[in-house]
Amino acid sequence: MSDTSAAIQKFQALLEKCIEVRDQALNPENTLFRLPLGEKGKEAAQGEREILTDILYQFNLIFGVE
Repeated sequence: MSDTSAAIQKFQALLEKCIEVRDQALNPENTLFRLPLGEKGKEAAQGEREILTDILYQFNLIFGVE
């Protein structure tokens, strides 16, 4: 695996992990990872999740990753 390919996979994994962390924080049934967010905090976390998902989608398009 080339350095470029490894870097692409590493960045993709980082984005996926960030999205997962936001999902965990927003899940009211997940008592281990749920954050005590007010309404504004929930909106911010949801917005962050949407932005990260869009970045991951564009990243995958640019680098031909599925």
